[in-house]
Parts: sequence; C-alpha cells; structure tokens
Amino acid sequence: MACGVAPVATEVGGVPEILDGELAAQLIPANDPAALAGMLRRMMNDGGLRRRIAASGRQRILERHTLGHTLRGYAALYRGEDLVAVSSRRGATTPVPQRHQRLSEPWIS
Repeated sequence: MACGVAPVATEVGGVPEILDGELAAQLIPANDPAALAGMLRRMMNDGGLRRRIAASGRQRILERHTLGHTLRGYAALYRGEDLVAVSSRRGATTPVPQRHQRLSEPWIS
C-alpha cells in the first residue's frame, strides 16, 4: 500500500486492522481460493477501482503508519502513556506534549 498498489488480502492476523473502511471490501475470507481469484480478477479488470483503492491505501499508510507514528508510539510507551490515546486507528495524529517537544525533531516527523 505504501507503494501505491491496491491490496488484496485475507482476513487473518492484524490485516483487518489495517484494511478498514473502503479497504475492508478487499478482504477475502481465509481459505477461500474462489473468492481470492474473483477479487484478483475484479481488480485486474477494473482500473478505476484499482486506482481508487491504491490511492486510499497509500493515504492510510501516510496518515497512520509512518516512521513518525511508530516512534511517537514507542515514546509514549516508554513514558507510560495510554497507547490507545496515541493510537492512530481513528485517523488522528499523535500530538506531542509540550514537555516532550525535543522528541519531535525532524527524524520523528
């Protein structure tokens, strides 16, 4: 998704957490090769859908799964903060408290 490619994935592990909203429609039940083949066919044949899903996936990665988000999450963990509060699952960015501004150096943004 970070490379702008439309995902087609199965509903296993943490995949549904990443592919929610419009992207959830691309999730295939585990152990269903016919559904997988059908979705792959659909994605191959519908360029507009493929481009829209690819753009949506890339945007999700940029909003929620960058190095900065990961580093802020680890910093919050080490500070003992509630990780749900700093989670980006709802699309919110993680604000850096004033007392921790030194953690928002360019390498963390």
